[in-house]
Amino acid sequence: MKVLQLCQKPPQPAIDGGCIAMSAITKGLLENGISVKVFAASTEKHPFLPELIDEDFNSKTQIESVFLDTRVNVIDAVKSLVTSDSYNVSRFFSTELEKRLEEILTESDFDIVQIESLFMTPYLNKIRKFSQAKIVLRSHNLEYLVWKRLAESSSNFAKKLYLEHLAKRLKQYEENIITLVDGIATISYEDAARYAELKCKIPIITIPFGIDLENYPISNNIPQGRLKLFHIGAMNWEPNKEAVHWLIEEIWPLVKSGNVELHLAGLKMPPEMLSLQNGNLFIHGEVKDAVRFMD
Repeated sequence: MKVLQLCQKPPQPAIDGGCIAMSAITKGLLENGISVKVFAASTEKHPFLPELIDEDFNSKTQIESVFLDTRVNVIDAVKSLVTSDSYNVSRFFSTELEKRLEEILTESDFDIVQIESLFMTPYLNKIRKFSQAKIVLRSHNLEYLVWKRLAESSSNFAKKLYLEHLAKRLKQYEENIITLVDGIATISYEDAARYAELKCKIPIITIPFGIDLENYPISNNIPQGRLKLFHIGAMNWEPNKEAVHWLIEEIWPLVKSGNVELHLAGLKMPPEMLSLQNGNLFIHGEVKDAVRFMD
């Protein structure tokens, strides 16, 4: 079996949860004797760094990438207010990427094209035109719910309205997409249930986010003293930022015990959070070794 994995960002180096999830499912397919070709978009936020890609992964997947400029364009964002387009998704369309995708589909026959996330769905028509492969949407989230929650938590009235608009457009887009693919592979059972609520009629399977525990060694030297809790996640992803602010502002003040520490780490830690560090709240920012930090 041959699979083309179409990714919205390079799965390696695996610097955040999305990358780890994509890389893990690629390795799982390879370990089961399935041929996988990885074609990824790269952006300013997630550049393609061949020198940091595992040599075996690179050799087996022949990974390649095309750069997309996904930075927010104010004019396009405003235009989307009066059109039916979802600006969140349309930013990921590129004629250059589409052209290379056409070449890949022409050069090889694939049994399955696995689209990683909603953001690669603008290329559905091109896939249908140049391939007989079944198309599977690997759904990392129901994107409209992410933006709906951000809207609900926003205290800025204008921002709240705009986020509600984005969420509405995304929901309409997602409802349409599930009529255009052949199957959906969700990461969580909750998302599978939500697709069912959208009256999804195509096959749905849940493949949870898998990790290899051998890559996460736990030392036997358990430290004594304070109980230590941690969160690590990319802080340039709005849901992570929102969750950490909620944790600090709403939950942490309720923890009365001085015998508990909270450690926060992740890429692009907002500067204003660094000032929040105190006796039992530690802001680490980006760490060199995530596994060591977690241990």
